[in-house]
Amino acid sequence: MSVLKDRIIFGTYELTNQEKITECIFAAGKTGYNVIDTAWVYKNEKEVGEAVRKYNSSNKHQLLIQTKLWPSHFLNAREQILSQLKVMGIDKIHSVLLHRIPINLEDALFAWKELIKLKNEKIIEHIGVSNFDHDDVEYLIYNTGVCPEINQIELSILNYRHDRVLYNQKRNIVIQAWSPLGKDLIPLNLPSVKKIASLHKCTTAQIAIAYLLEQNNAVVVKSEHLERIQQNIDALKIKLSSEEIEVLQKENKYENKYSDRLDSTHYRGKH
Repeated sequence: MSVLKDRIIFGTYELTNQEKITECIFAAGKTGYNVIDTAWVYKNEKEVGEAVRKYNSSNKHQLLIQTKLWPSHFLNAREQILSQLKVMGIDKIHSVLLHRIPINLEDALFAWKELIKLKNEKIIEHIGVSNFDHDDVEYLIYNTGVCPEINQIELSILNYRHDRVLYNQKRNIVIQAWSPLGKDLIPLNLPSVKKIASLHKCTTAQIAIAYLLEQNNAVVVKSEHLERIQQNIDALKIKLSSEEIEVLQKENKYENKYSDRLDSTHYRGKH
């Protein structure tokens, strides 16, 4: 399996307890997830690594790990990534993303070049970015000739950035949608979403996820509840009609959960 082909990815944002992480990751693996998403800034790489190694040691089905490099580490990218792998207890990793756009885009370019080297050394299998806009991605491509394989961006019913989606798809960059349930879970209470969920005999969360899947996006989902871990991946079975998608598209308000950009004093948003 490859992160480039996986439709549903299990996220670990805000999961920090080892016992809970292990329980969730085992449930995700048994339910059919293939990729576990983490990041340095989530402060749980050690716990995620331990849980994945434990799962893989006792199951034929092998889970893959994707992590991210935080902007404050871009200028020592190689050392930091190797350190993160050590913390996770692994010497190679399936996927690494540059987590956010830094204040100085040249820092991202430096880190991107280091990721390219680590991929060539087969330490990283796939490389990409997260929360990068069109111009930022083009800057990396122009200066290295290497296009990111993945761009993990915020997408939901209330915040569907058609411009970003079309750009990444045109570049054959896999889109991973984070925060698919939207800001403050507002989309789950929309009358239109409730009506469509009723017709499909499923949850409103499953409709929110299916909406993104139907438009050729991969989706990063997270839950601490075993029942919802199953429900989230079952969204793959839901097929929305073109009319239903059109109804949901009309709910778009471009309301994002976190700012894309970083200001000069602190980094906004850990996702």
